[in-house]
Amino acid sequence: MLKREPSSIEKKLAQLVNEVKDDDISIYHVEYVKEHNNFYARVFADKESGISLDDLETLSRALSDKLDEKDFIKDKYTLEVSSPELDRALNTEEHFIGAIGEEVFIKTLVKVNGKKEHIGLLVAVDEQEITIETNDSKYNLEKNNITKAKVYFA
Repeated sequence: MLKREPSSIEKKLAQLVNEVKDDDISIYHVEYVKEHNNFYARVFADKESGISLDDLETLSRALSDKLDEKDFIKDKYTLEVSSPELDRALNTEEHFIGAIGEEVFIKTLVKVNGKKEHIGLLVAVDEQEITIETNDSKYNLEKNNITKAKVYFA
């Protein structure tokens, strides 16, 4: 389960974020989604030293000004700029690779080892599957069977 290819709006949004962000800020994920008849432009940003509310506010203001200037999103939308949080979603190959060695929660389309929800240590990632390890077993989950994945924070 790797997220779909970014839309043209998401690509333009990511480009604008890269133009206005400070060099020490990294972009974890950008999405433009419709939820309950409302559109959201979401940017998840992080910093190696830890991102602050001031960092997020500065980025949000700069991005909002740039979005107003470029005006390429025709829908009425809400801009949200935040950190990816401790239980961050794993959306891309890079996210999975970056989470190796962390506890993850994985939901699958069909049962694997008799269940659809899996919690374990992410120990390996390749093109087709991920490997998680629990207290009593180690097993693979095919990426195309994964419907939800995130770092697990109990």
